Amino acid sequence: MPTNCSMKCFQLVKSINAQKYLKKIGLGKEDYYFWNQIGKALLCTCTLFGVAWLYNETSPLGWWTLKPRPKEERELAHLYEWREFPYPGDEEAMEEFIAKGGYDWHNHRSKRVY
Repeated sequence: MPTNCSMKCFQLVKSINAQKYLKKIGLGKEDYYFWNQIGKALLCTCTLFGVAWLYNETSPLGWWTLKPRPKEERELAHLYEWREFPYPGDEEAMEEFIAKGGYDWHNHRSKRVY
């Protein structure tokens, strides 16, 4: 059974008409649809930006992202792409890589066989 104090607190909270104050600041019942649409628009916008950001960071094409490349980088791209080096810290693979002669600069292919 509720105590007298809790009943008074409940009546006090009930007497404060929250909808009246919410209506004054634009959050009344008639504004629910508007804020619902705003929420959907923000969710869609954030989703699109998130997908674009993720695609830019992890492009399935590897070399192609949404970032424009300078002319110099495009001209020299064949020198920097598809090089196969051992993982840093893998001592055994590094020794094997050096023993095989390292990177083949003439054919632009690593001599290491995976």
